Amino acid sequence: VCVSVCVSLFPLANNRLKEEEKKKRTSLLHTMAVEPVFSSLLRSFESSLANAAVGSQLPPEGDLSWSEDAPALLQQPQSAKPLTRKAILRRLTHLALRDRGISQLDQTLLQCTNLRELVLTGNALSSVDTSCLPEALESLELCLNQLRDISSLAQGRLHNLLYLGLSYNNLETLPAHSVNGSQWPQLCMLDLGDNNLRDLPALLQTLQQLPSLRSLVAMGNPFSLLPTYRGFVVDSLPELRVLDFCDVTECQRMQAEELWLELPEECATFTVSLLRLENIGMPDLTPSSKQVAEVRALYYLSFSLPNGAKACLTPSSSSSMLCESRAATSRPQAPNASHSDYDNSSGSGGAGDPSDLLSADLVTPRDDVMTTRLTAWAPVLDFRESVSFRLEDLVAAKEWCLQHKLELSLHCLVVETQAKAKGKEAPTPGYRLLSDTVVGTFSLPELRDLLHGADILERTLVLKDGSGRSVPGQKQVSVPSASAKAPRPPASAKAAARPGSRAPQKKKTPVESRGVESRAAARRDESADRVPQQLVPADVVLQMSLALFRRHGAED
Repeated sequence: VCVSVCVSLFPLANNRLKEEEKKKRTSLLHTMAVEPVFSSLLRSFESSLANAAVGSQLPPEGDLSWSEDAPALLQQPQSAKPLTRKAILRRLTHLALRDRGISQLDQTLLQCTNLRELVLTGNALSSVDTSCLPEALESLELCLNQLRDISSLAQGRLHNLLYLGLSYNNLETLPAHSVNGSQWPQLCMLDLGDNNLRDLPALLQTLQQLPSLRSLVAMGNPFSLLPTYRGFVVDSLPELRVLDFCDVTECQRMQAEELWLELPEECATFTVSLLRLENIGMPDLTPSSKQVAEVRALYYLSFSLPNGAKACLTPSSSSSMLCESRAATSRPQAPNASHSDYDNSSGSGGAGDPSDLLSADLVTPRDDVMTTRLTAWAPVLDFRESVSFRLEDLVAAKEWCLQHKLELSLHCLVVETQAKAKGKEAPTPGYRLLSDTVVGTFSLPELRDLLHGADILERTLVLKDGSGRSVPGQKQVSVPSASAKAPRPPASAKAAARPGSRAPQKKKTPVESRGVESRAAARRDESADRVPQQLVPADVVLQMSLALFRRHGAED
């Protein structure tokens, strides 16, 4: 019952605040206590009450969003004597002092003896003195403040508290002595999201002291990137019904059974999958001289690993590895580097398999940069490659998701192969790297969704240049031919078109019917093959995904 009643009290249930918005709102705060802020609001409200008492049609002075009770008090029939401030305070059950720059509490709020819900989000509170809070409080929202410790909050008299919101603070630990079931016997909803909590077993041991806890928000903390995060929480808190705004099902409990016996893996594992690259414009591959047999454009994608990351095998499958046949690689060598030891396995004067160029040291290895294989130009490049890397520092992993974006650079290598020398039966043609250019960059900025419950981010990214503009590309589209003749009508249709005539009727055998249908289908396919193609401008796009590896049970 408590969960259904209090579910609407979560302030950030549908839209978790972004880190940039948090910093912006916090920087605008000014230090002050509750009394001057609350007194200013009450003076404006008392003026509005006085106007309403004399039948004035003037709009209320100031904003009434500070209390849900304020509009109702203005609409009530007024007696000859206006409500006093003390009477107003006794009638308040909801009070919201958002973004008021409050840094400390005082005795002002104790005058609101019937206050049930108090919102102090977006202020500068570093500690909370519960002796300044009414005992009747059922909902207390302290999100987006500067709290580092809640020991003082747990020592108060808030025995009726049902919901406590502590998200977007600076909490790093939640010691067992700071939370006591005897202090909060009815607390059924707790929001600890988007803090700096990293010790998941210690936190769960503390939360087990709350007998009525049914709904918990813990996403956005560093430990939420752990593979066993959700299963470990579900199995450790058997009475929990809602975790991170999602219902805990019996199937999830069965999967996570006995997972609490294992210590969670202290690392976050990410997998980058690169699928298709489309609409790349055809490069200029004109040979520079007669001695050049072929000029080829080879493409590859690269991205830098986060600081402290280690490349690893994909934990959940045997999917292909970026640079599977070599170490993590970086940009190729400087242009105009000549090579004569290239083994042309195809036997022709061409460049052969583009991946063979790697054996000739065309690219130099680097541990912090991952690349795809070299692929010859085509309108659509199917990479179908993936790589996994792990971050053992969970705080660094969270910072990477919040403050960084995954950038993938598209490189183009132009390589020319020299022609065969006359009179040689087994030539070994050399090749030369003419240029190595970065065509543009694909950016994936929305990494914070992985902190808030997303397992995978599937995106179609547009190639941008250094100034942020789209790099022009082209794609082929079918264009109906203007000279195409209309299909000739059958003889039966011509006969039916003449007035007074009847088309001859001939019943076809099943074999004849199948033959007619197959010939008609062949004619349709042939006409479709003759539809001309035209190149039109289009954005160069990349289909990719970034996944966070998670385990849902002890047997995964």
